[in-house]
Amino acid sequence: MATVQTTTPAAGWHELLAPDVEPAKMFYSSLFGWELEVWKPGTADYAMARVDGRNHAGFFAREVAAPHWLVYFMVDDADATAARAVELGGRVARRAEDIPDVGRFVVLADPQGAIFAVIEPFEPEERATGVFVVDELMTTNVEDAERFYGELFGWRADPSGDSHYVLFRGPEGEVVAGLMAKPEHVPAPAWMTYIGVQEVDAAAELARGLGATVAVPPTTIAGGVGSFAVLIDPAGAPFGVYKAGA
Repeated sequence: MATVQTTTPAAGWHELLAPDVEPAKMFYSSLFGWELEVWKPGTADYAMARVDGRNHAGFFAREVAAPHWLVYFMVDDADATAARAVELGGRVARRAEDIPDVGRFVVLADPQGAIFAVIEPFEPEERATGVFVVDELMTTNVEDAERFYGELFGWRADPSGDSHYVLFRGPEGEVVAGLMAKPEHVPAPAWMTYIGVQEVDAAAELARGLGATVAVPPTTIAGGVGSFAVLIDPAGAPFGVYKAGA
């Protein structure tokens, strides 16, 4: 991870997918002090992380090959975006569905296999800020990822000053995501999210005490950009913690 700016990510929602989310709910609430609010969209309970009076993420119990945080990008038309993704070489990983009173979503995979979702809200809603601060794609083909997401979302790829890292910028020039070649220790192309913290070292140590594995120890980014660490929660889902500034 190189020159990354803390900003409002393009993502409008983040969701942890794991066969058993109960330990994850305890882990993240203990690590970050998140409150949990249960929503009942149907017969199942859906736990959401609530911070500063707003919901920022959800926990979904689902059988998956590997537990992970699923990133939802907000779009105007979920079905049209899915069709365009397929035209560009991606695929539909889970067909479009409606979430009662929320919106319509579809889970997609980019040409390299990284999974993400798009959601079309039924009612316009301002994206929550200040919790999930950076979303980062690790891929096996940076140039193809630049093309795919550029044509799908209108993002512009902008070198960060580090030859190994690219910033995705939105229509106003704002940083919406990061892009880098997949490190060898990452098993497959994937999107990963970073959660903002006050102190990276303290967050990593607390996470370790709560049962997480430290995959990348606290690291300072050159140029006074900030610091980060990559962790794997007790269920096996990777995530990062990030603090902007020197």
